[in-house]
Amino acid sequence: MEESTEMQSRRIYYSLYSRLLSESSLLAAFSKVKKADGSAGIDSQSRADFASNKDDEIRLFLSELKTKS
Repeated sequence: MEESTEMQSRRIYYSLYSRLLSESSLLAAFSKVKKADGSAGIDSQSRADFASNKDDEIRLFLSELKTKS
């Protein structure tokens, strides 16, 4: 039986989302933002503020992603 397009899309979504759920992925993403001289996000937190407490910020963000809060 073939999967519907909706089911395939849903599986791809969860697969991509699960890639975010690792500390190493989030640290790599932050490194790219820092290297590209990225600006503050929607929460207005500066890159420097985030970097000053990077490990705790990453753990908090990871927890929020896992609980989808």
